[in-house]
Amino acid sequence: MGEKKKALLIIAGGRALPDAIAFFYVKPEIVVYIKSEEGWDFEKGFIDVVESSSICKECQPISDINAYSLAAGQKACEQAIQLYPEADWTITIGAGPKVTGIAAYEFAKQRNIPCLYISTLYDKLVSVERDVIVEAPAETFHPNVEMYMKLYHRTCSPHHMEKIPKYRSLVESWSHIANELALSKYTADFTVVMHDKKVGEIGFISDPDLAASPLLELLSNTYKLIKLDTDATGSITCQFTSPAAAQFLGTGDWLELYAWNEVPTIVDGKRFVDDHQRAWYVSDGQAKKELDLLIMYKAQIIIGECKTGKGAFGSNHIDKLHSISHWLGGRAVTKLLITDQPKSRRSYQSLKDLAHQLGVVIITREDLPQLRDVLKRQIERPTFPRI
Repeated sequence: MGEKKKALLIIAGGRALPDAIAFFYVKPEIVVYIKSEEGWDFEKGFIDVVESSSICKECQPISDINAYSLAAGQKACEQAIQLYPEADWTITIGAGPKVTGIAAYEFAKQRNIPCLYISTLYDKLVSVERDVIVEAPAETFHPNVEMYMKLYHRTCSPHHMEKIPKYRSLVESWSHIANELALSKYTADFTVVMHDKKVGEIGFISDPDLAASPLLELLSNTYKLIKLDTDATGSITCQFTSPAAAQFLGTGDWLELYAWNEVPTIVDGKRFVDDHQRAWYVSDGQAKKELDLLIMYKAQIIIGECKTGKGAFGSNHIDKLHSISHWLGGRAVTKLLITDQPKSRRSYQSLKDLAHQLGVVIITREDLPQLRDVLKRQIERPTFPRI
C-alpha cells in the first residue's frame, strides 16, 4: 500500500496569506476549502497560488456554509474528509469565520486530525488540537511582494522609463544626491519652483536665500543637473540640463529613491523587512496604478506614495492610497504619504483630517532626516493598526 496523499482543509473567508502559509507548510496534493454563504474575496488569488505551485493536484470548494452554525461547520468538515477518506488530513483555521473555525477545531480533536492556527504577525504556527507551537522554516512567514500580489489576484511589475534609456539604473547611482535633497532645508522651496518642469522650461528663483543656497550650488556646479542664469531683468532662472535630471528632480523620483534606500532591511544584525520595491505598477486586471514604495514585513504590506513640490498635499494622493489598499487587503495595509513639504504649508492643515479618516500616515519634511526610524515604527507598530 502506497503512502497516503497529504490533504489540507482550509476554513476560508478572510485574508489569503495565512492559508497560503499553511499550504506551503503542509505541501498537500489535495486542497479542500470551506467558504460561507458570503463567499471568499480572495478565492481567485489563492487558487492562482495553488495552481502555480506544482504541489497540488486537486483543489475544490465546499460552498454556502452557514458561518454562524457550529453544526453546519462540523458537517462541512465531515463532508470534506469524506471526499478523500484515505488521505492524511490537516486542517487550518487561521483566517476564516470564527464559529466555523471553532467547529473545525472541535472536529479535529474528535478525529485526531492536526489543526493549525497561523499568526503572521508573530511568526507562530500553532497546532491547536495539541496546544503546541510547531517549528516551521523561517521563510514560511516571509513572502515577497510578487507572492503577496498573486494571493490577492493582482499583477505587478517594475515601472521602466522607456523614454530615458537606462533611467532606473542611472537614478540608483544618484542615491547620494537624493540624500542631499532630503537633508537640505532649501529643497521644499526648490521643488515648488521646479515641479514638473521639462527640459527647456524655466523656473524663476525669487527667494534670495534659495538662490544663494548650497543646495543649488551642488545641483548646478557639482552634479550638473540644473543650469542657473540671470535674465535681462536680473531675475535668477533655473533649467534642468537633461530629461533624466528633469524626471529625477522635477517629478520627485529623488524622494522615492531616498525612501527606498531608508527602508530598514537589517535591524540589530537581523533581516527586518522581507522585500521592498520602488516604482512598481499594480493592476487588478482592469485598472493599472503606479505605487512609489512597497514593503513586505511578516506577510503584511506597507505601501507609500512619495510626492514633492506643488500638489504634494493633494487629496488625490490620499484617495489613491485608500483605493489601492482595497486591492491589497483593506485595513490590513499600512498607507504612507511621504513628502518633502513642511507641516507649515496651509494645504497640510486641510489634508490631515482626511488622511486620519482614511488611515493614511503623512510623513513630512521634518521627518525626512529620521525617515529610517519613522519607517521602522510604521512597519513594526503602525499608527493605524493592521487587522
